[in-house]
Amino acid sequence: MSITSRPGLQAVYNLEIDLEHVYYVSTSALLVHNSYPNTPGKKAPSASAPAKRATGITVLGHYPEYVNVSEAMGARRFQIPESVWNRMTDAERWAANQKFLDRTIAHGDQIILATPAGNARPGSWFKRELEYLMGKGYRPSADGTRLIPPGAP
Repeated sequence: MSITSRPGLQAVYNLEIDLEHVYYVSTSALLVHNSYPNTPGKKAPSASAPAKRATGITVLGHYPEYVNVSEAMGARRFQIPESVWNRMTDAERWAANQKFLDRTIAHGDQIILATPAGNARPGSWFKRELEYLMGKGYRPSADGTRLIPPGAP
């Protein structure tokens, strides 16, 4: 990996991924954030990844079901590039997943389950997500296809 200085002004695009302005790049999984040069706080124009739109709906489930359902709905989902995921420890993977779940809670998203809650495989990331959210007061709907937030009827 190297850094190359280029003369003159260069276009820089700040991708907005799941409402975040930081993201991993390259095979080294560098965490980056772009902004206009010499203008603190001013962000470059954003381009949202379609599968990560702020729709108010988040889809969870086993792979590939949650990917297929989220794409069909234009909903949010947890997604880290495979090349990055493969280099992460299980603790780093869970920390990233937990951050995503915490943002889902903070956004007040409706949570759709692509895989019914009763079909969550023991030891899977999906099962762990369900346990985490249930620990926050969520409960599965009667048909197991949604998570109902705490305090909702």
